[in-house]
Amino acid sequence: MPKQVFLDYSNGKVLLEEVPYPKLKSNGVIVKTLYSAISVGTETLMLRLAKKSLIGKALERPDLLKLFIEYAKNEGFLNAYRAAMTRLKEPIPLGYSSAGIVTEVGENASNEFQQGDIVACGGHGYASHAEVTYVPRTLCTKIPDDVDPLHAAFANIGAISIHSLRLANVELGSNIAIIGLGLLGLIAVQAAKAAGANV
Repeated sequence: MPKQVFLDYSNGKVLLEEVPYPKLKSNGVIVKTLYSAISVGTETLMLRLAKKSLIGKALERPDLLKLFIEYAKNEGFLNAYRAAMTRLKEPIPLGYSSAGIVTEVGENASNEFQQGDIVACGGHGYASHAEVTYVPRTLCTKIPDDVDPLHAAFANIGAISIHSLRLANVELGSNIAIIGLGLLGLIAVQAAKAAGANV
C-alpha cells in the first residue's frame, strides 16, 4: 500500500499512513510521485495552528468561529461542538505541489497524457506528500524534457506567486513592495523583476 503524509489537526502530529491505492477516474491520471515540494510557510502555519488548544484555534481562525456560532444557533451548541470535534479528528493531507510519472490515464485525459509522461501537479488533496496520487487532468501538466522534475515540483507554488502579481496588475515599470519573503514571496520577487517591475 502507498504511503501519504497527514496532519492530525486535533493535536498537531504529523502522520505517515498507509492509504488505499487511489482510484482512477475518467477525468484524470494516477501519478507516482518523484518529488513533492514542502511549502514551509503554509505547512508550518498549519502545524502551529493544529498544536493550539481549541480556544487558540478559534481565536486564530475567527472565520471558522463565526461559522461555528451560526451552526450552533441553528443546530444547538452540542451538535455544533460534536461536528467541530469530528472535523478536527479527520486527518488533513499535507502538500499541494509535486511532480511525478503518469502510471494510469483516465478515458477523458487520454488526449493530453499517456503512461510514462513526467508531469507537474498542483492542488490540495491531489498533489500531496504521497507516493501515489490521483490528479485531475486540469491540475497537472507535462514537464518539458529540459526541465528537472525536482524544479517542476515547485510549479504550483510558483503559479500562486505569479497569480498574486496578476491580481495586483503588476506591469513593466511598476513600483511594488512584496511583504513577506517566505517561499511564495521570494518567487514573487523574482517573477516581478523578470516582468520589469521595480521591487
